[in-house]
Amino acid sequence: MCSVYKALRGSDVGGALRGTVALDQKKRDGGRAEECLISVHPAVVEHAGHTFGNLFQRIYHLIELLRRSDATGADHLGSSIGQLEDFLQLVMDYFSPLSLTLQRVASADVAESLARQIGAMADCAVEIEGKGLDGELLVDAGQVARAFGLLAKQLAGENPEPNERIQLTASKGRSGRSLVLRVVGVRAPFDSRRLSQAEMQWAVAQKILETHGGTLQQHPQTSGETSWEIALPLQF
Repeated sequence: MCSVYKALRGSDVGGALRGTVALDQKKRDGGRAEECLISVHPAVVEHAGHTFGNLFQRIYHLIELLRRSDATGADHLGSSIGQLEDFLQLVMDYFSPLSLTLQRVASADVAESLARQIGAMADCAVEIEGKGLDGELLVDAGQVARAFGLLAKQLAGENPEPNERIQLTASKGRSGRSLVLRVVGVRAPFDSRRLSQAEMQWAVAQKILETHGGTLQQHPQTSGETSWEIALPLQF
């Protein structure tokens, strides 16, 4: 099922800060898109985060007690709990209202950030091609870098062939008002556990980029791989 996630920034309603998250999901039967609006209170999200943190702290303490009698079992349990904690953090990030601190950033620097994170995670060279690197973007550099990092994590452990290069192209959109970055030759994870994690990483990255007025899409290729397409509005 193909899902598109959208996030709207929080606004002050009746004295309480509310964040509204829109989930636009295609139905299995007929492919019609329906939009579901969810009111999110930042205070509730923060309380849930603290509660989860306290619970995980207790669990990790119990794991250390278990380690005295069963080190192997403690390691397996600790690994599983760590994966659960990481996944819950992504869920919390998806539903938490996003606050941006915007600044002008050169398009070339944004492309370099994406190339650097992909190269580090995939352990291979990333070439930037194209002529769309002039101009500036108005972005929260830290949040955009985080979105790129979440995408790059999906390439970790892919064991590329020697001298393999991932292609990253930069261009302007048809209207000339957006920077379009395309990553070609992405291999989808086959492990179901990794796939679930990747889907949530994608959703959070998509939320961040859409909050900037951009888009994040993926396109299947005949080779069985996919390509990523990131678009962010240019400033004039």
